[in-house]
Amino acid sequence: MKFKVLAILSLIFIFSACTYYEHGPVISFKSAKTRLSGEWELTDVIINDKTDAILLEKEKNTNYTFVENGSLVIKSTKTERSSVNIINGNWKFNDIKTTIIIDIEEDYQLSIIDSQEMTILRLTDEELWVSDESSTERENCFITERRFKKK
Repeated sequence: MKFKVLAILSLIFIFSACTYYEHGPVISFKSAKTRLSGEWELTDVIINDKTDAILLEKEKNTNYTFVENGSLVIKSTKTERSSVNIINGNWKFNDIKTTIIIDIEEDYQLSIIDSQEMTILRLTDEELWVSDESSTERENCFITERRFKKK
């Protein structure tokens, strides 16, 4: 009996220690690349643990489409004129799959995101939370977190 309890506790400890991301999931049977693939829409922008309504309003019509082959499409719709701005690029994970590295094909300034490296805080089939805290381009002391849901 003691062996069974010890084995179960050991498995729980091992699985809880194996998570890549700060906010989970603890275990997933799909690869990170498969979970990230698809179209994501912004649901929240959080700066230092508070929703930034102004930034959320500015970015809410921006969708990211990650394709398993490494291509990326960022589509931003301006509501006042209904014009669509499409940015093409590529993406990849860092070696330990905790950061998404974005490479834009054109000489285009990304006003949509603060950096071209986003630290993954949560990655499930339906949720993606990223932070720009790893960015070397950050000029302020604020950590910006963006939360997306799969479309």
